[in-house]
Amino acid sequence: MNHHNSAGTRSNTGFQLEQVRFERIFDAPGRTGTFSFEADGKRQFGVDLLDSEVPREGSHYAFVLAEPGNWQTLLGWRDLSTSRVVVRDKLRQFAPHIVWMAYAIVPLLMGLAWRLFGGWAVPIVAVLAVCAGLAFARTLLRRHRTIERMLCEVPPAVPPGSDRERTQTWRQRFATLLPFHF
Repeated sequence: MNHHNSAGTRSNTGFQLEQVRFERIFDAPGRTGTFSFEADGKRQFGVDLLDSEVPREGSHYAFVLAEPGNWQTLLGWRDLSTSRVVVRDKLRQFAPHIVWMAYAIVPLLMGLAWRLFGGWAVPIVAVLAVCAGLAFARTLLRRHRTIERMLCEVPPAVPPGSDRERTQTWRQRFATLLPFHF
C-alpha cells in the first residue's frame, strides 16, 4: 500500500491516512459495498464502503482509518481521480440516538431532579442536557471536518503512463527541457 508520507500515515488527530493503488479487486459480488483487494502484495479482506461503488483495478484511493491497519475502522475515502469525499459517520447517523436521549433519558433525569432536589433543579438539568447534546454534535461535526480535510489535502493521482513526478517544480521541469534547445 502506498502511504501518504514517509513518516508514517498517522496524523496529529489520531487517524491514519492510507493511499492505495488497487492491483486486484475480489469478493465484490454486487460491485457496491463490501469487497477485498490486493495492493503492494498485501491482501485486505472485507472492506466496507457502505453503498458506494467498489473501486476499479488500477484506481488510486485515499482512506482514513481510526486505527492503523484496521480496515474495519474505515472512516472516510476519496477516489483520487475525483474530488468527491465520502465520510462514514455523519451527524444524521447519530440523530436517532440524540432523539432517543432527548425523549427518554432527559425526562427521566428531570423527574429524578424534581424528586430529589425540588422544582428549581429541573431547568438546570434541562440546560445541562441541551449543552451535552450540543457538545456531542459539535464533536461529531469537528471529526467529520477533520476527516474531510485530510482527504481533500491528498494530491490527485498521477495519470497512468505519466512518468513525471508530482513533486517537480516548474523550475526543475524547465531545467530538464533547457538542454534540448541548445
